[in-house]
Amino acid sequence: MSLAENITISEVWDRTLQGEDLPPPPAPPSEPVDLSDFPVQALGHRAGVSYWFDCAGQFRDLTARQLSDQASLIMLVGSERPLIEKFQAHNKDGEPIDWFTARKAMAALIALSHKAGIFNPDRPQRHIGVWREGDRIVVHVGSHVIDVATDTMRPAGFISGDVLWPAHFAIPAPAPLRCRRWRERSSICSGNGNGRAARPTRMRKARLRRRC
Repeated sequence: MSLAENITISEVWDRTLQGEDLPPPPAPPSEPVDLSDFPVQALGHRAGVSYWFDCAGQFRDLTARQLSDQASLIMLVGSERPLIEKFQAHNKDGEPIDWFTARKAMAALIALSHKAGIFNPDRPQRHIGVWREGDRIVVHVGSHVIDVATDTMRPAGFISGDVLWPAHFAIPAPAPLRCRRWRERSSICSGNGNGRAARPTRMRKARLRRRC
């Protein structure tokens, strides 16, 4: 058996008899940090890069070096407060201070991205536009995603099935959204499945305006 400095039990006994100081015992392993309420969502990792929805729901890709940088971490989370709550730093006397340890935050976030699995760069993303999702028509207005059939909305920056809905700058919701006939015929504006929303022709737009 051996201790921190690979010294044997007999050497420990000899040092104790001679009054020598022994090396400190190894630090106990730190407990995993609960990040279930952390204001980011891990999307996975690939080739040394981790992928996220940040605190605003934006799609972000960060390297390990960026995750170790305090400014990059604050940009990802939106404030230093969540980082302090989860990864509070301590002074040389072991007393907590009002700041966080970037090294611990980096390790926890890398582990979280690995838990999400290897990121697929071909995973579909829905950006600003009008999309068909199954039998539903969904409008992405940047900061929110609106379900036309139910007139409900949710903040952008979520995963639905295998589809990513990242947040963008906000745009006004289209006025025809409240028009029943536009809803019935809105399939002409549905997404084409390649990451871009299809746009109605000028003639179809005119028809929609006349009928609303």
